[in-house]
Amino acid sequence: MTNKKNSGGSEGWRTVCPVPADVALPTFRHSHYQPSDIVDKSVYVLDGELLGYVVRFRSSSGEAKALPYTWCQSEQDGNFKWCQKQWDEPRPLFLAGGEMPGQRTVVLVGDEPTAGLLQQALDEALEGFYSVVTWPGGGKTWRKADWSWLKGCRVLLWPASDAEHAPLNRTERAAMTSDLGRAVLQQEKPMLPLRRQPSYLVMRAVGEHLQAQLECKVAMLQIPEPGSVKHGWGAANAVLEWPGERLLNFLGSAQPLLDAAEAGSTPTIAAAGDGGGRGAMKAEARRWQDCLLLTEKGLVKAVRENVVIALDGIPADGIDGCGDMAGLIRFNEFTNNVEKTRDTPWGTSAGVWEEHDELLMGEWLVRTQFLPSMPRTALEEAVVMVSRRNAYHPVRERMLALQGRWDGRRRLPMWLQRVCMAEGALGPDDEDLRQYLARAGTWFIRAMVARVLPLEKSGSHILRGPGTKFDYMLVLEGIQGAGKTTFAETLGGDHFANTGLTLGDKDSYQNIQGVWIYEWAELDGLARADLTRVKSFISSAKDRFRASFDRRPKDYPRQVVFVGTTNERHYLSDPTGNRRFWPVACTRDLDIAWLRENVEQLLAEALHDLGNGARFWPTREEQRELFDPQQQVRVLQNPLESAIRRYLYDEDQKVPQFGENGALLQRITLSDLLTAIGYTVDKQTPAVAKQVAAVMHALGWELKRASKGMGGGEDKARPYHYHRPKPAPAPGSAQATSSSPGTQGESPKRPDDEPPF
Repeated sequence: MTNKKNSGGSEGWRTVCPVPADVALPTFRHSHYQPSDIVDKSVYVLDGELLGYVVRFRSSSGEAKALPYTWCQSEQDGNFKWCQKQWDEPRPLFLAGGEMPGQRTVVLVGDEPTAGLLQQALDEALEGFYSVVTWPGGGKTWRKADWSWLKGCRVLLWPASDAEHAPLNRTERAAMTSDLGRAVLQQEKPMLPLRRQPSYLVMRAVGEHLQAQLECKVAMLQIPEPGSVKHGWGAANAVLEWPGERLLNFLGSAQPLLDAAEAGSTPTIAAAGDGGGRGAMKAEARRWQDCLLLTEKGLVKAVRENVVIALDGIPADGIDGCGDMAGLIRFNEFTNNVEKTRDTPWGTSAGVWEEHDELLMGEWLVRTQFLPSMPRTALEEAVVMVSRRNAYHPVRERMLALQGRWDGRRRLPMWLQRVCMAEGALGPDDEDLRQYLARAGTWFIRAMVARVLPLEKSGSHILRGPGTKFDYMLVLEGIQGAGKTTFAETLGGDHFANTGLTLGDKDSYQNIQGVWIYEWAELDGLARADLTRVKSFISSAKDRFRASFDRRPKDYPRQVVFVGTTNERHYLSDPTGNRRFWPVACTRDLDIAWLRENVEQLLAEALHDLGNGARFWPTREEQRELFDPQQQVRVLQNPLESAIRRYLYDEDQKVPQFGENGALLQRITLSDLLTAIGYTVDKQTPAVAKQVAAVMHALGWELKRASKGMGGGEDKARPYHYHRPKPAPAPGSAQATSSSPGTQGESPKRPDDEPPF
């Protein structure tokens, strides 16, 4: 280290820094003190290199006398030795941690023993966050130190709590000739205010220099008022008397240092702002600090409201929060997550708000904004409050941006057939299938859009928005590699998912938050019980669970729609209750290119239709005539069902002698039916009877009890018969054209209720 000034004695010694590694350590011998008188030995080190020592000896009066020991070279003969001499100017700082502060907050104290003690305590409470520093010689010798080491740092000033009284004037000193008399008179003088106490004045001078010359961001700790503690009470006393948490909270009480001009013209504020640390900031930039809640002693309260003010200000009054936080935190109403719009000033990346962000943000507020250390609950609640002020819904915003952008060309009735089937795949005899595909494709896209629109209700019934009733799944059937997953991903875009869901697990509910299209893959691999649970899962309009930011469970309305995929043709194991599945046979590699090109217009068309009150569910007639046949052919047939169908509907069946043709029967008992298909009485178990009942219900046969007993007597047993369903009304009849309630709650009839199929 090259020194600017030579401050050696008569022989002309100059200090050498760093001390060469091969130099023997000093003996610390002194003409007036013994080795046993050494009470502290502070080692000046920088990045592993020795700079020298400051040793404190206990004097006969009990006071500690500090003496420096530095490695020096004679300017006369070039010899080297250890000298009891201060470093040449500029003097090195004492870094209690042994290295430059870097990004850590500096705590400046008045002497080396205090610095070492405080550094150890702070490392135990919050390792790697604070760097405790002092300067050699103490007091007014601060001007001789090399403060450039702290350039650009955040600095907290911790002066000792002096209790000096006003000095005696010339008349009073002349009147008292003895030292004792002067001391007594001195104690009768008024106590100096804090701002005139010696330690405070020195620290303030250092702080103003750091702030004005070295671009430091400086704050003064709120030490006790003079006389409230013993004279000289400081950081060392706090370490011995306080637990680590209180020590950290005290560091959070620091107030920004104003320069002399501002101190006389600007009201005292509660905390530091974010003006970059170049000198004192203008009062206008500190408006949010003026609004902080304070204790009776004028300290910033460690409460949620103060965190909210720091993060977001008071928008209603036109007061901004600290600049680094402006627009940083927002709430995504689609994913139900708090998000960071950009990289944070505490070093985490943009994206979903993580648990550790609160802790790092709290540390950042203490370190850079000089707020007190906040309870974690206060940080969490403040983040939620601020994020809700800045809520947005990315998918809804995308949909609303499509208003008025539909080109007027109808695509919804044909897109599903266009993407999944080859041109000309459907002939004149496939009109029912064509009508089915037109409705399924149209209603699925409309439901996608409806579930993300702003909430619209009629009474308690949700017409549009999250929680809209739509309990159907579009199921794509086709060979592996046909593009079924890509189909779903193209519709959902960034909000598509197909990770496995564990039904009944609360994580499954959380995993579909922020998902617009969820693919349920490999439906053919599900057992009957699992398929029943899938039906139950997709039929829910809302999910109830406790999310990460919630204190208790709450309802989360559904915004997702489901697409199932399978490689099989037969995968529905329940002969009844399959209305929730809308199967589509993919007879070609899916035309994903066309879908990508037209997906925005499909959504815009659906938005237009919904604006005119269009529905997105089948009526009962449509369910029976168009959807039931498609669902029924996907059911896994079992031998019992096949035998029943053959007996009741095959008019050309072979009829045994004295037997009956079941296709001609209008009613039949359960026992007679089982006997007719080969089940003897001993095989007619309750389990078999239950399966038969399910099949007959699926076929539409109604179970009725006979009005009279066997043989005509009313006292005889009245058996139950299954009655053949009546044939459907002929097209064009009054009954056929009358409106029937749908399978899902409908809104009032509007002109555009019926799409142009």
